[in-house]
Amino acid sequence: MSDRSRDSGFTLIEVVVTLSIAGTIIFMVVMLQAEMLRFDRSFRMNLMTHPELHAVLARVRRDVVDARDYLPSAGAYTQSPTALILAGLDPQGAPVTIVWDFSENSRVRRLAIDSSAERVSEWTARGVLRFTVTSYTMPDGETAVRLRGYDSSGNLRIEQIIEPRGHS
Repeated sequence: MSDRSRDSGFTLIEVVVTLSIAGTIIFMVVMLQAEMLRFDRSFRMNLMTHPELHAVLARVRRDVVDARDYLPSAGAYTQSPTALILAGLDPQGAPVTIVWDFSENSRVRRLAIDSSAERVSEWTARGVLRFTVTSYTMPDGETAVRLRGYDSSGNLRIEQIIEPRGHS
């Protein structure tokens, strides 16, 4: 009978090892959750309550995806972190230069200029984030647009990388 009682149960070392492994796993889960909450707080932006912001992101994405080329300048605008200049086509298929002006805080302007340097259309969004635009090289070598939106405190709220569609 004495041999049977020694075999039942766990040794102290087995219990300590099991608790240390379980403790390590719980610690990792808690740290991951804390990091996810911190990330969620830093990028929290409800697009459904900011329709202008949603419209800016959708229109920039559409223009970049459909762009034929990036232009160095157009009229008084030059390619910079506060201006994005694209060569595209208007709905009728005619060449058009699209200028995104991010120079004013909480205001974004989109200008479409035809080949005769006449403004075809202008669209303005107010009450949005302060945007900056830079180029980004994709792994396949294609140049994409990196669009970042900052709130009034200077915190990054939106970051999107938009790659243009290849045109033949």
